Amino acid sequence: MMRHVSNFVLLLEAGVLGAITIALVPAMIFFHLNNFLSPVQIDIRDYAIVVAFDMFGILGIVLGWLLLLCYLLKGRDAAMRLSVWWWRAAYCAAAISITACAFCFYGSPSLVGVLVAAGVVCVPTLLHLSAEVWLRRVA
Repeated sequence: MMRHVSNFVLLLEAGVLGAITIALVPAMIFFHLNNFLSPVQIDIRDYAIVVAFDMFGILGIVLGWLLLLCYLLKGRDAAMRLSVWWWRAAYCAAAISITACAFCFYGSPSLVGVLVAAGVVCVPTLLHLSAEVWLRRVA
């Protein structure tokens, strides 16, 4: 019974992740194109940091989808058979997203990237999925 509830919660989390993907990726592209084409001078170092953080946000979303779809479509065993490097990359993207969020809100609040918080929103889903795959006993 608890496994069905957990899978239902993972499906809800997939819906949230889908909404983030649909809403924020086009917004991020528009944001960066607008800043790139804008005649207003911006500090290139701060902007490069925001772009790098946004790329890690996208990486986190893509890895989150890979791991989540593998688990939901093929089951726990298939998610366990994925290379450990996929999991490590997802954890690194989550850690960088949390660091980016702290940097942008503390160090440079005017340059908060569009996807900086997206990776942070994906962290609970990653932790839940990790617990499902690596900590749940086979019934």
